[in-house]
Amino acid sequence: MCVGQVDVPLNGFGRQQADATARSPMLKNGSGIACSPLVRARETGEIIARQTGPQITFIDDLKECCLDELEGQVEDDLTMFDPWLSDETPTGAGSWAAFSNRVLSGINAAFERFELPLIVSHSGVLWAFTTSVGNTCKEDLPNGEIIHIEFSPSAIADVR
Repeated sequence: MCVGQVDVPLNGFGRQQADATARSPMLKNGSGIACSPLVRARETGEIIARQTGPQITFIDDLKECCLDELEGQVEDDLTMFDPWLSDETPTGAGSWAAFSNRVLSGINAAFERFELPLIVSHSGVLWAFTTSVGNTCKEDLPNGEIIHIEFSPSAIADVR
């Protein structure tokens, strides 16, 4: 289902996924958690913080995209997003360009706050970030998936 900015809490299975994610050794080196304030990400970030210890901060610019009329629709496949990604903005939604710019602002805020942030956010945020640095990552990511992205300091400057 396309959730977008509908602010739904984690269900029991989502909490189990967050708990399993929090136990991953990949998270041990994070210097802090930069988290979307939407409740499903907030709950995930708080579970991770309890188990891993770093400080958590909430960054509005890491919220999922607003897709208005698409929110609540079943995602048969990811092609439902193709018009939006081609700048055909659904009624009531934010544009792909505006969303991508907001995401970059959120990522930059995370790096200004923490040396090595653990970012707890949403699939659309990952799509926007990876597209902005020249990669394509339009996948339906499982909840609680850890994506490790490495890049050089010069790449960070290029994103800003």
